[in-house]
Amino acid sequence: MIPKHFVTWQEVEDFISDVIREYKDKKVTGVYGLPRGGLIFAVMLSHRLHIPMLVSPIEGCMIVDDICDSGESLVHYVNNASGNEELDYTIVTMYYKQNKLGIVPDFWKDEKNNEWIVFPWEEQK
Repeated sequence: MIPKHFVTWQEVEDFISDVIREYKDKKVTGVYGLPRGGLIFAVMLSHRLHIPMLVSPIEGCMIVDDICDSGESLVHYVNNASGNEELDYTIVTMYYKQNKLGIVPDFWKDEKNNEWIVFPWEEQK
């Protein structure tokens, strides 16, 4: 059985603070949250960085997700939602797992290869 890591709200807040420190002085056009896992982070970052929340990725945006696991959702949303594979963007995730697609976020808090991640807004079983 894969061990579970239960993320606390404090860990979420610490991650948001880390992202803000890293990107507050950089030109970011907006924040795009991947459906489900990235939306909560995107709303928090949009408010705290005072940048718009986007309905699709655009040039210079921050694409946010909770975890880069297989990498498939990041590839799908970047390529399909934007319609442009050569878009300049930054990928930010709270957690990163090595994956077969070789997708590595530009910024992440921690690498979790052998744990199931449970966020505070998910069902805690």
